Formats: sequence, structure tokens, C-alpha cells
Amino acid sequence: MKLHRALEMASAASASGGLAGARLLLAMLVMCGGLAIADLPGDPAEYRDWEEKSLEAIASCKASPDEESHLRLGKMIYRLTLSFNQEKGDRAVYRAAREALMSMPGHGDYLRRSIETAIQAEFAEVASNPKAAVERLDRYQSFEVLSHLPTPATVAVLGELLEDERDPWKDAPPSDASSPPPNCVFAAGTLNRLGLVNAEGSEIKNLGNSEAARSDWKLWYAQVKAGTRTFRFRGDPQEYNLNGPVTVSVSKTAKPNRSSLPTANPAASGEAPAQRWPLWVALGVALGVALGVALGVLVAGVVVYVGKSRAGRSGN
Repeated sequence: MKLHRALEMASAASASGGLAGARLLLAMLVMCGGLAIADLPGDPAEYRDWEEKSLEAIASCKASPDEESHLRLGKMIYRLTLSFNQEKGDRAVYRAAREALMSMPGHGDYLRRSIETAIQAEFAEVASNPKAAVERLDRYQSFEVLSHLPTPATVAVLGELLEDERDPWKDAPPSDASSPPPNCVFAAGTLNRLGLVNAEGSEIKNLGNSEAARSDWKLWYAQVKAGTRTFRFRGDPQEYNLNGPVTVSVSKTAKPNRSSLPTANPAASGEAPAQRWPLWVALGVALGVALGVALGVLVAGVVVYVGKSRAGRSGN
């Protein structure tokens, strides 16, 4: 089934919730694309066997953090986030896969490349190829996986994608209006779901307010990228910047003004910032100048008076 048709089938269910309905949309896309996802075993013995083998596979991926391991862990995380495919209890396999992928250097770059590969495939009109869907993570899957990886690398990837307005489907006929949005919309929606604390991004409840939400997140990310604010994730007291953990929290308490981005640092441009004197210093200087002028006038008057007096006596 073609991607467009799968999206049309899901549009009625996802339209009211926008990106909030992404999981249903993702599930239909994957199933229609040929990526078989079976329910987890119902039999207790089979379930334990599946769990043991999955944990062994995760340990193997962690020991060899190559491209294939990133792909395997990403697919595992994605599959285990689907509502009909979640584990029992404390979700040991999901947690292990998530922690393993977050610990791998370059996990953000891998998912960024997956998104780029997917959008290029969409531009080439091959995204509906079932074989291609098996060989790579598509855009939906990649953004879903990123939403489960609260790391500085994830924030950096999503922050940069806020500027990616490319739309493979912009010239598609009206019947394809439910085609996937640009990466910038996905990025803003994923930042909403990442569990960031005290971030001022707006929630995307439908595509009607996606631009407003993206503007808020762009301003927030501009501050993070400039180093003028740090961030942390829900359930984690550690503060971060884009380079990793930090010991000092830097935060903007007021919501940024959308009308302007942060201005350049005067020191960086070589221009010294204008200095303002305290009010009491300015008043003191003014008073001193006034007294000096008055004293000068008084002295000058005395000199003139003395001069005239001497001249009068010499004339007599």
C-alpha cells in the first residue's frame, strides 16, 4: 500500500490530535509498509524466552556500537513504544534498549542521518517501497525514537531540524494533504515530548499552531545554543548544555520575546558596551561643575573690583 494511501487512512484519526495522534499514524504506516510487528508472546514461558534473548541482543549491540547496532536498537525501541506491543511489568527490554542507545556515542548523528535518508527517499518517491522500509528507519520512526532519548545530542539534532522546512509533498495534489509535514514540525512536536523541564516551547495540538510552537522552540534553542541557558530532563536533577553535564544552571525565567532573537555579544564584535554612571555620581559631577562655575565668577568679580579700586586711588 502506498504511503499516501496509508496517511489518508490515518488522517481521520490523527487530524483532531495532530502530532498527538502520531503513534496511531506510525503504526499504520509501518504495518502498511511491510514491516511486520507481531504482538509480544502471551505464553509466560515464551515471554521469558523472548525477554532473555532480547536482553542478550541489546548487550551485544552495546558491546559493538556500530551502525547496525544503532539500527537494531532504534527499531527495538520504536516497536516497544507502540500501544499494542508494550511489555509487562517494568518494561525491562525497552529500558535496556533505551539506555544502551543513549550510551552510544553518535546516537544523535545516526538518527539525524536516518531522517535525512528518509526525506531524500520521499523526494525520490520511494518511501512506499516495503523493502526500503525494512532497511532503514523512516522519518516517523526516527522522530519517535528521538522522543525516548533525553540527551543533549537529541536536543541538538531536534534544535537544528527546527530550521528544516523542506517539504517533499508540497506539490502533491490536494487529496494528499495528510502527507507528512516538514522536519521542522516534527522536531517541534518531538521537543514537546522529550520531557524538558521549564522549556517555553508551545505544544503542537494541531498543525494550525505548528508555526507558533516552532517559533517558541527556536527562541529557546537559540538561547541554549548561545550558552545563555541550560536545560534538564524530567526525573533527572542534572543540568546540561549541548556539550553535556554542567555544574552551574543558567536559566531564562521570562518567556522570550518572539519579535527578536538574542542580540550579538558586544565583546565578540569588538565594540565596548556603553557605560552609564550611577545617578549620585552624575548629580555630584553636575553640582561640582556648578559650584566651580559660581566660584570662578565670584573670583573674577573680586579681581575686577580690586583692579578698579586701585585705579581709582592712583588717579587721586
